[in-house]
Amino acid sequence: MTNRTSEFPPSSGGATIFQPVAITEDGQGELVLVSLLGNVYRLAPEPVPEPATALLGAVAFASLARLAHRARMKQDRVGR
Repeated sequence: MTNRTSEFPPSSGGATIFQPVAITEDGQGELVLVSLLGNVYRLAPEPVPEPATALLGAVAFASLARLAHRARMKQDRVGR
């Protein structure tokens, strides 16, 4: 079992959740907490960018750099 107490309010800096009465799961598999007053809180970690996103950005940048290089080379040949 993992103790995750520090990840929940108020220790995490978020709002205090008063009188929680239910924990359930939504359609996306995220945990949802319901308070006695009817407030609903989604319990989810901070979004973390996927490594694939960074890789895709690097590939796109490299492709654009190559295209720009080709355009400069073509322009140099035409200018001669």
